[in-house]
Amino acid sequence: NYSAAAAAAALLLALAIASLVKAWLLSRILGERIASWRWALVWATAPAAVVGWAVTRFLPEWAELMLGIPAILLTYGWVIWHRGFGPEDRVLFRRNVGG
Repeated sequence: NYSAAAAAAALLLALAIASLVKAWLLSRILGERIASWRWALVWATAPAAVVGWAVTRFLPEWAELMLGIPAILLTYGWVIWHRGFGPEDRVLFRRNVGG
């Protein structure tokens, strides 16, 4: 049971180090301070973890994969969209940016 958790922890560590290196490199190139931590990630991870826990606790295994993964992703995406993006960020996702 711990091998899957170890792989997830290794991925977490690799992504965290890559994010820090990217922020450091970008700050060197731009000459400005770059924040690599976004609190919206914490706000999105907490409800997604609760949904994941509830799915594994109350649904059968086949439904965990079929319904649980989309439910976790939708929860995470919804919270990121509402808490993580401001109005100026949402402009990037509009189709008619110029008009």
